[in-house]
Amino acid sequence: MSAARIPAQPDAGPGHATGWPPERPVRRLSSVTGTSQRPVAQWQPPVEAAVLARMADLLRQVIPMEQIVDDIGDVLSNQDPRPAEFADIAERLRADVARLITIAGSDRKARSDIQARLRVERARALSAQTLPELSPETLEADCRQSVGYLRRLANAADDLLEHLAEIGIVKRVA
Repeated sequence: MSAARIPAQPDAGPGHATGWPPERPVRRLSSVTGTSQRPVAQWQPPVEAAVLARMADLLRQVIPMEQIVDDIGDVLSNQDPRPAEFADIAERLRADVARLITIAGSDRKARSDIQARLRVERARALSAQTLPELSPETLEADCRQSVGYLRRLANAADDLLEHLAEIGIVKRVA
C-alpha cells in the first residue's frame, strides 16, 4: 500500500494577502455580481466600545446560581467555618443576597408576591448588619455570635432563593 501524496500548494504570488488588516484599503462593492463599482459604507458596530466594555465588566460580576448555593452550603454545613474565613464568607453572602434581591426586584411577579417581598426585606436587613468583631479575650463567644450571624444570613439567602424558584423566577438549583 503506497502512501498518499499531498500535492504542494503553489505560491500565491506577489498579490497574495499575508495578514490582516490588509495593507491597502479593500474596495467594497454594493452588489454581489460585481457590476456596480459604488463603494458600500464601512460597517459600524451597533454600540460603542465603551458600552461593550461596561457590559462585559457587568457580566464578569454576575454571580452564578451554583456559586450562591455553594456559599450558602459552606455556612449551613455541619462544620463551622474557621474564624479567619468569617469576613470573606460574610462578604460573599452579602453579594449573594444583593444578587438575589436584584433578581427579585427586576421581576414583576416577584415584586407583587408578598412572601417574596418579606423574604427580600429580611435578607436586606440581615445583610446590612455587621459581622461581630473577634476579640482575643472573648474569642469563643465572638465566634459563636459570628457563626450565628453567618447562618442567619445564609438561611435568609437560602429562603429567598428557594421562594424565587418556587414562583418560577429562577430555575431550581440542586
